[in-house]
Amino acid sequence: MNRTLLVAICMIASAILLSCNSDQPLKPTAIPPANQPPDLSVTPMPNEEAEIAALVLSRELVAPKWLYNRIKTDLEVIRSTFQDSIPAVNIKFRSFFRPSSLGMQLDATVFFDTVSGGGRIFDSLNRVYRLDTCYRMFDDFYGLTFEGRLNSARLVDIYAGIPGEYIVWSPNSGPGDHPALLIWPEGLTFKYFFRDAWGDCPSGCMSSEIFYFTATGGTITFRESYLSDRSNSDPRPPWWDTALMAYDTIFYDNIWYADSNQVGP
Repeated sequence: MNRTLLVAICMIASAILLSCNSDQPLKPTAIPPANQPPDLSVTPMPNEEAEIAALVLSRELVAPKWLYNRIKTDLEVIRSTFQDSIPAVNIKFRSFFRPSSLGMQLDATVFFDTVSGGGRIFDSLNRVYRLDTCYRMFDDFYGLTFEGRLNSARLVDIYAGIPGEYIVWSPNSGPGDHPALLIWPEGLTFKYFFRDAWGDCPSGCMSSEIFYFTATGGTITFRESYLSDRSNSDPRPPWWDTALMAYDTIFYDNIWYADSNQVGP
């Protein structure tokens, strides 16, 4: 390892440890007004699944309480009513990204330069957004985790643009296909698709069966199910495209490169 890289790594470690442990008060001017957070005290909420689902669907930093409550109530009713007759309703909602988690690759010699102020802004953001742990993954790659359950794709937006050469991204929860709960809000009606899946998962499930429910005005209705595999020649139901759109809403991420100065999926 050359001396420049060794110095860079040491500077990163020192700065991150300082951001984790320092008890110096924040200066209000250290954080741009656009990065003022919502009320972080509401997270974590008691029901982890409903909170993560609300995070993913809303694409907001913190799950909207009304959306959390709606999803939580609907799922409780669906499962209490149908779990004996349709075991697939016990499939849990999963996000593509890991909530409250960031990855960063830093060039410490530039990022923590005292003239640019990058290190100061970074430290301030860590305080405001309640940094919980910071750890070295390998070489000059580091991981950050935060208190509560935050939308990691939105955290990338917040940490983008700090002076210095670096990359920031929201790590995903792992590759591969798997059974999934899909949710599609449509006005006052929420559509729930419980996708059971099997056959060569996680490489790519060869077969699946989707159980479709709607929830409107407190009324839960089981609509129908559809088996998708090579043995079924029945035409796909009219709601199939909606289920695919709901599936797509789960798979979004975010990454920012300092040299391109832009945020993108």
